[in-house]
Amino acid sequence: MGELVINLSQGFRMLRAFFLSFLALFMAYVPSAKAQAVDGGRALVELIAERESVEPGDTLYVALKMDLDEGWHVYWRNAGDAGLPPLVDVLDGSSISDEHLGDFVWPIPHLLPVVEGEIMDYGYDDRLVLPFPLTVPADAEGSVQLNLLADYLICEEICIPETAEVSLTLPVGGSDPHVEHGTLIGEWVAKAPLDFDGEARIHTASAPWKLSLKTDGGFEENADIRFYPFAHEISHPADQPLSFGSDGATLSLTPADASLDGTLDGIIVVETKDGARTGYTISAEQGEVFENTAGIAARPAYSGGGKSLIGLALAAVIGGLILNLMPCVLPVLSIKAMGMVHAVSSGHQSEVRSHGLWYTAGVLLSFAALAAAIIAIREATGTANLGFQLQNGPTVAVLTLIMFVIGLWLLGMFELGTSIQNTGNSLASRSGSMGAFFTGVLAAIVGAPCIGPFLGAALGAVLDRPALSVMVVFLAMGFGLALPYLVLSFVPGLSRLLPKPGRWM
Repeated sequence: MGELVINLSQGFRMLRAFFLSFLALFMAYVPSAKAQAVDGGRALVELIAERESVEPGDTLYVALKMDLDEGWHVYWRNAGDAGLPPLVDVLDGSSISDEHLGDFVWPIPHLLPVVEGEIMDYGYDDRLVLPFPLTVPADAEGSVQLNLLADYLICEEICIPETAEVSLTLPVGGSDPHVEHGTLIGEWVAKAPLDFDGEARIHTASAPWKLSLKTDGGFEENADIRFYPFAHEISHPADQPLSFGSDGATLSLTPADASLDGTLDGIIVVETKDGARTGYTISAEQGEVFENTAGIAARPAYSGGGKSLIGLALAAVIGGLILNLMPCVLPVLSIKAMGMVHAVSSGHQSEVRSHGLWYTAGVLLSFAALAAAIIAIREATGTANLGFQLQNGPTVAVLTLIMFVIGLWLLGMFELGTSIQNTGNSLASRSGSMGAFFTGVLAAIVGAPCIGPFLGAALGAVLDRPALSVMVVFLAMGFGLALPYLVLSFVPGLSRLLPKPGRWM
C-alpha cells in the first residue's frame, strides 16, 4: 500500500510539471501586444498602443514615441523657416493599410530660434509622442500587425535625416487597456490644441497685419500669446506685439507676402505666468479688428524682426565674399587663380577681363538656377531649404570625389596639363572663356551650401519671401563670391601682383 501511495504521488507531481510546461509553452505562442524600440541614431523610436488587445472594427489610439538625445530636436507640422516634420509610411507585411490610419494629433510646439531674430523653427526636444487613430479591420482575426517606416529630420547644430522601422502586434479578441501606454498617450493627446471658442479675424489692409481674437471674458493680461501658422504667410522670427482688451486680444504679425488669400490658419498658444501653456486652433477670416480686443500693450513674448530687402542683399554680398575663404570653395578657386595667372602672362588685358566676366557669368547663372529651383520646390511642397541636397548620399559622394581629385592634382600627384580649368567635366576642361565660365559653375555648386557669417541670416529671412526677393538675394550672394576675381580682372595694377607661371603651378 505504501508503495502505491508513493507512486501515485510521484505521478501527480510529474503530471503537474507536464501541465505547467505545456501551459508556459502555450502562453509563449499566444499573441499579445508587442512593440520594440528602434535606435534611429539620435532618437529611440517606438510604436505603442493604448490597448493590449482589440476587437474587429475597434478604433483606438496608437502613437509614434520618440526619445531624443540631449540637445537634439525634431519639428512640428509646420517646421518654420527650415526643417521637415516627422511622417510615417506603411511597410509591406502590415495587415493595417493606410486607409485605417488617421492623422497625427500634434501637441503644441515651442519656439526653436536658429539665428536670433532671423531664423525661427517650431518643434520639440527631449521626448515627442505623436498619437493617431487606428481602426481595426472588421474582418480581423488572430492578430493585427502594423509595420511603419518613421522618417524624420533631427537637428542640433547640424540636421540629419533618420529613419526607423517600427512595428506593433495586437491580438484580436478583447479590449484590454495597456495602462502605461494608455496613460502616456492620453497625456500627449491632452497637449494638442483645443478648438477656439471665440472668434478670430485677420486685418491685412496694412502692415503689420492685425490678428484679433474675441472671446468671452478675454485673456489674462499677464499672459503671453503667440500665433503659430500652419503655412508661411507671416515672418516666423518676427516679433508679435500683443495688446489686450476687455473682450480679447490683438497680435501684430509681420507678413511674409504682400497679400493673403483666404483665411489665416494656425494655433494660438496662451502661456500664463505660472508656465502653463494651452493651445487653440483658429481659422481667422479677413475683416476689421473686433472692438474691445486691444488697448493695453503687453511685453512681446519674443523679440525679433525682419530686415529690408536691401539689407538682406548687402548681407548676402558680404557672405558671398566670405565664401571665398571656405574650405569647400578653396580648391576650385585655386584652379581659377591658375587660369588668371596664365591670362596675365599672355599680356592681353582684354583676355584677363574676359576671364573675369565669364567666371562671374557662370557663378551668377548657377545661383539664379539654384534660386529658381528653390522657388519651384517651395511652391510645390510649401518649404525649401538651401543645402538640403548635401544630405543626399550620392551627391555628397560625387562632390567628395571631385574635391579629392583636385587635391591630389594640386599636390602634384599627377599632371592634367596647363589648359585645365576644371576637373570632372569635359566642358570645364576647355581653356579660355568656356573654362572660366564652367569654373564659375563649379564654384557655385560647391560654394552655395556653405553657410558662413551673414549668409545664415540673409537666406533664412528671405526663403519665405516672394520669388523676386529670393532671386535678388541669391544673385547678390553669387556676386559676392565672384567679386574678388572680377575686381582683379578690371584693375590692371592688381593683376600685375599675381605671380608669373612657373614650376609652382
